[in-house]
Amino acid sequence: MLLVARHNLQMVIGASVALLSAVALLAMHAFCAAAPQSETHVIRVPDVDGVSRTPLANTGQHAVVLLFITVDCPITNSYAPEIERIYQRYSSHGVRFYLVYVDPAVSASAAKKHAADFGLTCVALRDARHDLVKHCAATITPEAVVLLANGNIAYRGRIDDRYIDFGKARYHATTHDLTDAIDAVLKHKPPPATRTKAIGCYIPPLQ
Repeated sequence: MLLVARHNLQMVIGASVALLSAVALLAMHAFCAAAPQSETHVIRVPDVDGVSRTPLANTGQHAVVLLFITVDCPITNSYAPEIERIYQRYSSHGVRFYLVYVDPAVSASAAKKHAADFGLTCVALRDARHDLVKHCAATITPEAVVLLANGNIAYRGRIDDRYIDFGKARYHATTHDLTDAIDAVLKHKPPPATRTKAIGCYIPPLQ
C-alpha cells in the first residue's frame, strides 16, 4: 500500500510539473508572439528630413526603441552619450532605434541640428502631432519605450536610475532599466521591470 501511495504521489508531482511548464510556455508565447498588423503599426511620422516613417511597422525586427526627447531639457542632453552608446550596441542585433522630438514648437531643422550637435546618429523623428506620444502614453523627456515586433509595449520609463529627481543625480547609475529590458526581449523573456518612473522635463503640450 505504501508503494502504491508513493507511486500515486510521484504521478501527481509529475503532472503538476508538466502543467506548470505548459503554463510557462504559454505565457512566454503570449509575450513574444507576433500579432497581425494593426492601425498602431501604420502610424506615420516624418523624420527630420521630411521623409514619412512608420516606426512601429513590423519589418522583422526583434524590438523598436523610441526615445522621447526635447532639445532644451538638460537631463535629456546629459543622456546623449548613453543614448548613442546603447544605439551602437544594439542596432546590429535586430533592434531599431528612433529619437522622437516631441516639442511642436521645434522645427525639423532645429531637431536635426540638435541631434548632430549631441552626436546622436539614429533616425530622428518629429512627432509634432504627438501620435507616438499618445500611443505610448509618454509624458517625460527623456523617456524610453521598448516595443515588441507585434507592437505591444514591453517597457516604458527611465533609461537608468542615475537621476533621483530633477537636479539630483548619482555619480553612476546602479540600475540600467532600458538595456535590461532590451536584453530580456532579445532572450524572448519579459523585462525585469515593465514600467519605471522617468525623471526629466514634461513633454510640451500641443499648440
